[in-house]
Amino acid sequence: MQDLKIIAQQPHPMGISQAHADVRDYLLSAIRTLGLEPQVQNTFGERIVHPGFVCGGMVENILIRLPGTDPTGAILLSSHYDSTPGSPGGVDSGSAVVTILEILRDLQAGPPLRQDVIFFFTDGEEPCIIGSHAFIAQHPWFKDVRLVINMDQFAEGPPMIVRTNGGNGTFIQALAHGASSTRPAYISFPFDLFPGGDTDLVPFALAGVPGAEIDSIGSYPENHTGLDLPELVDPASLQQAGNQMLALVCNLGDQPTLDKSSPNETFFPMLGKLVHYRASLAWLFAIVAGLCLLGTIVYGFQKRVLTWRGLGLGFLTLLLSLVISVTIANLLWRGILALHPEYAYVSLSSYRVKLSNDFLYAIGFIVLALVATSSTFAVARKKVSAHDLAAGALVIWVPTTIAATILFPAVSYLFTWVLLAGSLALLLTLTVRSRKDAWFLSGLGFLISAILATFLWIPLLYIEILAGPMGSGLLMLSLLLVASTLWIGSMMPILDWITSPKRWLLPAAALLVTLGLLVAGHFLVGKESPPPLVNPIGYWLDVNKGEAYWVAFSNQLDQRQANLLVDPIRRSYTELLSLAPQYSVLTSAAPLLELDGPQLEVLEDKWVSDRRVVKARVTTSMHDRIYIIIPKEYPLLAITLPNNEKTELPPADDRGWVLRFDGMPVEGIEISFEFSESGSIQFLLVEEKTGVPSFPGLSTQPEPGTMKSPGEFYQGIPTDFTAIHRNFIVQDINR
Repeated sequence: MQDLKIIAQQPHPMGISQAHADVRDYLLSAIRTLGLEPQVQNTFGERIVHPGFVCGGMVENILIRLPGTDPTGAILLSSHYDSTPGSPGGVDSGSAVVTILEILRDLQAGPPLRQDVIFFFTDGEEPCIIGSHAFIAQHPWFKDVRLVINMDQFAEGPPMIVRTNGGNGTFIQALAHGASSTRPAYISFPFDLFPGGDTDLVPFALAGVPGAEIDSIGSYPENHTGLDLPELVDPASLQQAGNQMLALVCNLGDQPTLDKSSPNETFFPMLGKLVHYRASLAWLFAIVAGLCLLGTIVYGFQKRVLTWRGLGLGFLTLLLSLVISVTIANLLWRGILALHPEYAYVSLSSYRVKLSNDFLYAIGFIVLALVATSSTFAVARKKVSAHDLAAGALVIWVPTTIAATILFPAVSYLFTWVLLAGSLALLLTLTVRSRKDAWFLSGLGFLISAILATFLWIPLLYIEILAGPMGSGLLMLSLLLVASTLWIGSMMPILDWITSPKRWLLPAAALLVTLGLLVAGHFLVGKESPPPLVNPIGYWLDVNKGEAYWVAFSNQLDQRQANLLVDPIRRSYTELLSLAPQYSVLTSAAPLLELDGPQLEVLEDKWVSDRRVVKARVTTSMHDRIYIIIPKEYPLLAITLPNNEKTELPPADDRGWVLRFDGMPVEGIEISFEFSESGSIQFLLVEEKTGVPSFPGLSTQPEPGTMKSPGEFYQGIPTDFTAIHRNFIVQDINR
């Protein structure tokens, strides 16, 4: 945490800023204090994001290698030390950087492992994962990397495996053995189904190196804002992550070889251990569970204990509980938002994020599911036996188990084992019903089944609460209620067994608890939330025309926008830049910045075989990032960037090519462009910086924490930006 307080003092994006240099030097000093000499890979990285878009920039990757005693390759631990331009990066990714630094200290202090371990503090992750691409393309150590563990952020809650490539079996087995003493909470869950940006694991996946992304999954609205400070990091969560990552590296590092591959596994925590088995067994277990229920139902019919009417009512009871829970929760949440619209915390893109303390509402809605389910079952018990209710409720687990096994085998365990345990508990009840101790044995069987269901489902519900379902829209809230109702439904036999004398006592008590949590939420939720995001403003300077504009992208101006945009004019964004997005914007005259803007100096222009090669030096005024836009009328075939071999480009889309380069050095960069046709060539240059400039007498800056970053004139993330535009024409030459 002391390291984190120093690293995350202020924003330190990649480039030539003093803040970035300070973080780099601090890491280098900390490593040298251990008696190690780190490498700094100072180079230009590039990446073709998609046809029509190239991203790159100057990076300073930091690398250290601890040699093993008998290595067959190397394990690579990575995290990025750059932040977005407007964020100190306390969580993203300072928390992971200091975790790796502490693992380095521990391994250096102990006996060497069998395998080499490479510690990789990457640069340029935030713009488009530039540093990792540069390492893979240029560094000689890459050929030795056999496994990658990337960490991006640890805020609160336990670490989770959120993404793997090349199979997760190797990592799961190592976690199950090496990290068992640290009480792992990893669950097999398809996190990749939910929105998330690319991380430093992606380039290694593209290169075919097996790897795992391990983060905490709690959402926090301060991400990429000026409030992403060290205080957001829970020290207990960071300690747990560090313990488990250290154990994972030690277990992998002491294996005789790193080249073996293990199939994907299903895994979940149980009594402090990590239960795991091959994912290919999911169908076998699902079939066994289904057959067990079928056998139980057949036995119940043979003994004349179960009836078709009872089974149908039991099935409909749980189904009705699901509908009632989701419906009431959605109506209540709409009412809460109507009373407190500030709780929605909606940005310009209408993406809702987590509110502080919203777990009160989340738990309240989970208890509400208990109210709905227990009430529905209490009514049904007047018309049907407990055996029919239990059997009918289990039937609903059959299609869910099949669907999960087909669509999401990683989470099929949540359904398979509940179905199997519930079927066995019901079979025990049917078998011993004539015995004197039948009441006790039935309760014991249902209790064991309920405990198993709780151990399986509580981690999932906990993760959903951490992810902030209250602020993520009605879909996530509905998923939370469905999961809660299914879990509670699996426990209804034991709850009915416990409350059989007074069945309405449970829903009544649960209702009181629900009301208490909702009332507490009314007064407490959002009290510590960051301020709402404000609408972005762009500053646009056209050097060729000598004109500057304020630009607003919202239909209604907030106070800050209204103060700057006096008598605004609505126009197309393409009037400012022909290849800009097709937005309708409001513009108003702005003061002129005394900056030269981007420059393009042609160093060489000649024909080589059937290609025209234009070598140019590109410089900027603000030294942050530049876009070089080449319209489709000028077919660009290849580029050569500093420290890189020539890159052949696939055909671009209808807009042509956009080349984005971050971390621009003062002296600029030299680029060779290869075209297929002669004639004059147009280069559209836009240099850009996050945030708008300050002018005397004008209030231009937003309040801290009210703006996401990085800002860009394309408005992929709606943020303040300063853009300086210049057109260049390179005249025709003869072949």
